[in-house]
Amino acid sequence: MFLGSLGYKVLVNGVRGSSRSSDFEWASWENNDTICITLDLGKKTRMQKLIMGFNNSYGMGIHKPRRMEVWVSPDDRQYRKIKEQSFTETEIFRQGMFTEDVQFDLKDESRYVRIVAYGAGMNPPTHVRPEQTTKVCIDEIIIE
Repeated sequence: MFLGSLGYKVLVNGVRGSSRSSDFEWASWENNDTICITLDLGKKTRMQKLIMGFNNSYGMGIHKPRRMEVWVSPDDRQYRKIKEQSFTETEIFRQGMFTEDVQFDLKDESRYVRIVAYGAGMNPPTHVRPEQTTKVCIDEIIIE
């Protein structure tokens, strides 16, 4: 399995990050509204679920995305969306420093899996970092 053109092998190296986003197991994005990651599973594979690990560090403005989509393709050309999940501001801007897994039940079969994550945008006015752009940190993508 390899990660597309991003080269962030940390997303599929089997090592989970700690609650500290500085432990070198996190891929992070700043000032980016949309994150798109495409995985090539090497061959058509039966998938039961997809798990993505996110870091939450309220004081640093690191939060999970506002919305996520999972797309699949047999040929890396034509994709179809199979799952989507959105999060409320209350779910996104939780106080504390912790890791959180977001899970999708897939029950599908394909070779390519594309994950699209839409950033949470700006921290709300009541945040410790009001009106600053949020960061997204992902430690691992697991497909079972």
